Amino acid sequence: MLLLTYLSVRGYVPQHIDLVGSSILQHLGLLFIPASVGVVLYLPVLKANAWAISAALVVSGYSWGGSMAASVAMLAAGSMLPPGVAARQLAVAPFVGCASPEPM
Repeated sequence: MLLLTYLSVRGYVPQHIDLVGSSILQHLGLLFIPASVGVVLYLPVLKANAWAISAALVVSGYSWGGSMAASVAMLAAGSMLPPGVAARQLAVAPFVGCASPEPM
């Protein structure tokens, strides 16, 4: 992301970055060989557990989406609080329910 931002601001790709990027892209297919071999090697196991794998992917996708939505909602709710309150609550939030050595 940093490189993309840098190149967007600059407006063009310098020659040395273009040379490295082009050579990497020429051999990009080699990176997929180990993954493809692994899938082919374990294809019977993947077929036998297809429903469990699919369910795990769906559940993890929904739980990730739910946690992202909750995070956004908490940040949005925190931005509506008076100045200073949101920062204090966000600083204390990870430690809620933990024993604190000092009173706050």
